[in-house]
Amino acid sequence: MANKGLCTAVEFDGTIFYQGARFAIGILEFQPVLNPEACISCGTCIDRCPSTARTMKDEDKPEVDFDRCFGCAVCVTGCPEGAILMETKPGYPESPTDGKALREAIKAATN
Repeated sequence: MANKGLCTAVEFDGTIFYQGARFAIGILEFQPVLNPEACISCGTCIDRCPSTARTMKDEDKPEVDFDRCFGCAVCVTGCPEGAILMETKPGYPESPTDGKALREAIKAATN
């Protein structure tokens, strides 16, 4: 993670996303989805979650508080069984695809 003034750059799987106090671009459109059959309830996703959005349910399966989750996918990268996938949230706008679109989105979000 690198601080770039108004925003923070986060690299994930070769893609750089930018987030700031008033906006987030590139990650909020995604949400983690658990495959409960593949989950071994190891708790790695809970330990790795930077927003503490993950907790263990009564059935010993992790659940996500989507009010806290910002879609960073750290839980996905840590899951030893590949039981978590990222899906696009329905109706969410796509991320900017190039530098110009990113600058325009940041400008619109901060005005």
